[in-house]
Amino acid sequence: MTILDRIRIHRTSLVFDYWMDVEGVPTRGRAQRRAELRANLVDASEQIGFPAARRRLGSLRELARAAAGDSTLRPRWVVGWCVAVTVLAGVAWVTLIGATAWIDGASAAGVQGRRVEGHPFFLPWITAYVDNSGPDPRPSSATLGFTGNLWVLVAPTLVAFVLGSRMWRLVTRRPQREPLNA
Repeated sequence: MTILDRIRIHRTSLVFDYWMDVEGVPTRGRAQRRAELRANLVDASEQIGFPAARRRLGSLRELARAAAGDSTLRPRWVVGWCVAVTVLAGVAWVTLIGATAWIDGASAAGVQGRRVEGHPFFLPWITAYVDNSGPDPRPSSATLGFTGNLWVLVAPTLVAFVLGSRMWRLVTRRPQREPLNA
């Protein structure tokens, strides 16, 4: 087996671990499952080669879903993290674009010798300003900026994390009942 096949097997193991994390497989058994997958891939790669062994393995996500069993009772931390980062990026982008558009509009209006403050149309938590009250009256010497409330970025991010990870499953988890032996 070549070094390239060993790298491919390691990468496949990492991808499988990622999908197990997404599907909510408990951390306790993941190392054993990765080791089993790695051993099976090594054996199959020696016999038929890595590409054929990987094709016969099928979808790693389906394999992780099967390993998860009934994962409806566990939070999905990776999904929550991805949703939270996406929401944070979206809110930050909208805030930056809105403030920049307002500042550009105020500068284009010809502010001369004074400070102008305001809020972008749909961003009431942002205060943008253009200050051209310095000794140099040219528009190129104006001070531009905006201030905002940090909670506007943090609160939606936290809500997105809680909703995306389904964190309430930690609280509403029902204990598994043993079947009664008759």
